Amino acid sequence: MVEIVNANSDENPDLWQALKGGSAANFGVVTRFDMFAFQTGNLWGGTATYNKSATAEQIAAYVKWTDNINKYPDGSSIIFWSYLPAMADIVILAAYEDTQGNEAPAGFDDFMAIPRIADTLRIDSHKALTDELEQATGYRCVSTPQAFLLR
Repeated sequence: MVEIVNANSDENPDLWQALKGGSAANFGVVTRFDMFAFQTGNLWGGTATYNKSATAEQIAAYVKWTDNINKYPDGSSIIFWSYLPAMADIVILAAYEDTQGNEAPAGFDDFMAIPRIADTLRIDSHKALTDELEQATGYRCVSTPQAFLLR
């Protein structure tokens, strides 16, 4: 049986939350997104590369980030572990953004305290920061739900 339902913060909120954080968990087929747009100028952000030995620090910083997400709605943090061919090793890659263009705002203090191998953090356009996230041709991406983020 096929059933079409709305999933948002008011209607079917459990499904809405699962679809937002469920990655490829197949909770349903999303046929429409309603989004709120807002005007912004340049953003602060970019990518940061960390040694995989910083895993515990990254997870602790990310848990603190998610615990405080309602206090800092202008930020975005995406952390993933990836094989980097140039280093022939797995590294931690992070994409950070502040939609108000505030350089290294306090919301990122825990991430900024972790020593980085390299970063491209800067004030730039939304497009330039998005283009930077493009994956190299010929590689595959496997995503899994981050269950520790769903509370």
